[in-house]
Amino acid sequence: CGALPDIGSSVIFSWATAVNYFDRSGQTISAPALKVRLFSEEDAATVAVNYASVRISWTDGTTAKLATVNVDGTITGDASGKVYQDGTAVIRPNKSPLGGLEFRVSWSMFEKESAAVGSPDSIQNGIVTVNLRKSVEKGTFRLRVKYRVPQLVLPPSAAWGKKESQRGQDDVWVYVSDSDGVLRDQEGKTVGGINYLTGVFTLNSTIPLKVMTEDYIYYVTYSGGGYMAHWAQVGVSYPTVNTVYEGGLSQILLDYSRFANFAPVEKTYTLSDLTVDLTEGFSERIVAGSLAFDYAGQRYVDVGGRLVTALDPNTGAGVTAGAINYQSGEVTITNWTPNAANTVKLHSVLTEIGAHPTSEVTFRVPVAPLRPGSLSLSATSVDGSTSRIDSDMDSIFTNDKMSGEIDYLTGVVTVKFGKWVLASTLEPGTFEPEAVVEGKYWVSSHVMADTIRYNAVGYTYLPMDSEILGLDAVRLPADGRIPVFTNDNVVVVHHTARLALSSEALNVPVSIGRTRLAAVELIDATGKKVPASHYSAGLDAGTFRLTSVPSAGEFVRPLSIEHRVEDMARCYDVQINGEIALTRQLSHVYPAGETMVSSALILGDIHARYAKLFAQQSWTNKWLDVIDGSPILAQYNDAQYPIKCANEGTIEQKWALIFTSSTEFRIVGQTLGQIGTGTINVDCKPINPVTGTPYFTIRDVGWGAGWSSGNVVRFNTVPSNAPMWLARTVLMGNATTDDDRFVIQIRGDVDN
Repeated sequence: CGALPDIGSSVIFSWATAVNYFDRSGQTISAPALKVRLFSEEDAATVAVNYASVRISWTDGTTAKLATVNVDGTITGDASGKVYQDGTAVIRPNKSPLGGLEFRVSWSMFEKESAAVGSPDSIQNGIVTVNLRKSVEKGTFRLRVKYRVPQLVLPPSAAWGKKESQRGQDDVWVYVSDSDGVLRDQEGKTVGGINYLTGVFTLNSTIPLKVMTEDYIYYVTYSGGGYMAHWAQVGVSYPTVNTVYEGGLSQILLDYSRFANFAPVEKTYTLSDLTVDLTEGFSERIVAGSLAFDYAGQRYVDVGGRLVTALDPNTGAGVTAGAINYQSGEVTITNWTPNAANTVKLHSVLTEIGAHPTSEVTFRVPVAPLRPGSLSLSATSVDGSTSRIDSDMDSIFTNDKMSGEIDYLTGVVTVKFGKWVLASTLEPGTFEPEAVVEGKYWVSSHVMADTIRYNAVGYTYLPMDSEILGLDAVRLPADGRIPVFTNDNVVVVHHTARLALSSEALNVPVSIGRTRLAAVELIDATGKKVPASHYSAGLDAGTFRLTSVPSAGEFVRPLSIEHRVEDMARCYDVQINGEIALTRQLSHVYPAGETMVSSALILGDIHARYAKLFAQQSWTNKWLDVIDGSPILAQYNDAQYPIKCANEGTIEQKWALIFTSSTEFRIVGQTLGQIGTGTINVDCKPINPVTGTPYFTIRDVGWGAGWSSGNVVRFNTVPSNAPMWLARTVLMGNATTDDDRFVIQIRGDVDN
């Protein structure tokens, strides 16, 4: 439209990217498990577990339970699960256990040797053969083998509606372990064998694996005045694909032991939570709010990253029973029913590919302005933890999870997720030194954009009626409020302060602490003003003297000196956010938050005067400003003897001097009525009772001859003031304050 945005306003861009959703509610889910580490990740580089030696025992109530581990790492007995090469044990009891149980795990571990196979001895008839040329201890042989996933490429074009798939040529690592001379992959399928005595092992050169594949359909769409053909992704599938071992250096990594130097170990683990992977076998992220499943007779649902059970559908209240990691698909259960079937029935879960975690977001609340302090915002991080913040009366809000700013007038909110940390605690090279502020560096964290929720209270207003306002309301803002000031306005910047009068000693100078004062007044404890006859003030010097003691019965102590400084200036720029730029520097120091700005209505030079002087034949009871009837020859000579109007006594009035004889007349005002009589033989000076001075003065020497009874002299007087409308609107509703008032000050310079 060509218009420039206001200073401080925001331009917000929005965009979207393709996201594919999948209903995984029909999937079979492994039982919830206790996850423990038998040794640290660092130790996993040098030691390994002898699977056959592992024993897991616990007492569930009064019943002793026992589970053992097969040579391939699978757990059997009163629990199922798996012990992995890196020392991680996933224990799934057959029945849901009591919370707080102690699981005792004993095993033997051995120091392992690691090696990389440069190239196999042979690849023939689909079999890869490698000769270590050394013996291997039974149950210690571990392999990681890299297999190649065949690539699928979309054709440049196809028939409309044709479906094709696309898959990158990626490598996948297959984990293999030995079991009585048989090599099995992580899914338990036989993929080869080993001779422990000679160290010769074989692998299948081809292994079937489920691999993620992108599915597309060929569309022809109309866009921009023409047709456009393109491939559009419609989903993701996981077909079983024959992955191929292609040989090459470092494609087979080995861990094994040549000697039976097993060291016994025993540890105890306390059960505090159970873990279940809801996206097992899929590289997909859970969509927030889509999860519902049953476990051990209880229903669990996702509420903002929290796992909630016993949810009341009427109130929305429930019991927090764990957390959800949307990114990994893992759910942690902290509240469950013991001694039930350790199985999960998945009712609903939606997953997606193409989700976008974010570390910063800007948005606008649909309603504005907002009530200060009313915004509440929450978000769930990629690991499932929830953070929340409530705004205060200021526009800036922050905590240890996020920091943000809100414009209550426009409803624009900007939030960054993360926290400030001491730069001295960060490793060199992991942060940008130029971004350090007061010794701290902002470390971002990521939340899922679709989990960001907010509550806010905004103001709405009834539409304004142009007929009532008397002007077109189309250009007015929704709340009816408009800027008080505009460019070229004259304003008065002023600050009023009080100084306690510590002593009532007479004629003792008191320094007010500011010079070039605009006003000084003495007030009592109730705000009542003390007459100026009791004190004197030096405005330029900023001094005060008490000249007489005010009555203690009339004025409540303590007394205070109220003093004001001010500057008058013209505006050259006014912004909608309230910022005002002036054409001159301010000459006083004005405290922030206490200083006020008042608009000034410039009246120009004003003085009392008269106008519309004329004479007519007779009085017609009409206050016209022109002759009503026939003119007469008799006149008052105001060219030489003008009517005198003084600023003090003259008022806004239409006057008629109605003759009752050839020399005498009645003095009549349009609103005052008859206020007296006069004669052409002496000066006419009717007194204004308010000021004690004449309304006007008509000189006796100005009267001409020829007056007769019934003749009229008409004129108007204009006082030394200016017209001004004061419009006040009181909206319907309860009173919000006991002190709803404003102050008008008439000020100016007097030319004597």
